[in-house]
Amino acid sequence: VPDVPGYKPYLPDPKDPSKPGQPVEPGKELPNLPTNPGDDTPIIYVPIVNDVTKPTKQTVTFEGAGDNTPAAKVQNDFTFTGKEKNGTTTWDQPNHTYGKETVPVVTGYYADKKEAGSKTVTPDQPEVTDKVVYKELGKIIPVDETNTPIPSAPTPQYNNDSEDPTKGGVTPTPVIPGYVTDVPNVTPSNPGVDTPVIY
Repeated sequence: VPDVPGYKPYLPDPKDPSKPGQPVEPGKELPNLPTNPGDDTPIIYVPIVNDVTKPTKQTVTFEGAGDNTPAAKVQNDFTFTGKEKNGTTTWDQPNHTYGKETVPVVTGYYADKKEAGSKTVTPDQPEVTDKVVYKELGKIIPVDETNTPIPSAPTPQYNNDSEDPTKGGVTPTPVIPGYVTDVPNVTPSNPGVDTPVIY
């Protein structure tokens, strides 16, 4: 019996010759055949169906916060399953969306997003990534009435917003001997930009 890659040969079912019956080994001679040497022997070839799987992964990476940069967060608990026949794969699901990752608050830095992940994988694109970038929080810059920075005055960095990694929090203005300000604290609208405060 000839070997046809991707197919399994069967003898016809004696009760219904259009359906496959007893399987035969490719490359081997047929048992007890032919009964009449002048007759052709039909062999039914049925496509082999293989179970296939494809693992997937979502990776969220973090950068920019020096030694305090969080480690990457990986989710990889979903695997596509399907059937492969004649070189064509039919998958049980067209896609899968991974869950979100909450971006951690890192002292002294703000992030470019509050949540990461929630990416969709497909059998053609089983691995997805998302990147979170941290930058340093800005500072309060004490200045005099001519907008000149006050020499040797402290320039405190903004506090973090404990609830939101993308924002700076309420930051008290520093006490400077010999100077007073009408601004008790600063909540930055842009966490990466310094705020001059007049004393």
